[in-house]
Amino acid sequence: MLVIYPNAGYNSFVDLPQADDIAETLLGGEKYLSLDVDERSRYLIAAFNYISALDGIEFPEAPEECINSAQVKIAVSEVNAPTFTSFGTSGGIKSAKVGPVSVTYTEETKPMDLSNDIKHCLSKYGAEFSSDGFTSVDFIRA
Repeated sequence: MLVIYPNAGYNSFVDLPQADDIAETLLGGEKYLSLDVDERSRYLIAAFNYISALDGIEFPEAPEECINSAQVKIAVSEVNAPTFTSFGTSGGIKSAKVGPVSVTYTEETKPMDLSNDIKHCLSKYGAEFSSDGFTSVDFIRA
């Protein structure tokens, strides 16, 4: 069930009617809109959780309107081309080895390729984005 900001325990910035209005304007929005209410809610909550897990993100008392749009765009994108992995280090690739070179990821990367407008919006709240998608990579010669 969606709990809309600023209610205690909120898990969404946007309610379903507003999310549906935004989705109607997006490429791929029809697939999101074809889902039932419970599924659309789950995708909005997953998008909220994705945003909340970004490095450096902090939400002020009065978020700007762009955060609603960003949440819906992420939800619609996920419906059309699933990319979410588990958040944190569990379930993600922690290291890779090719020949004598191994790569150890110190934090799980977020695989979704966010559009520049979403990045611009979320950076207002302190979200940090690197050009390669990695927070930190250590190269270790085996």
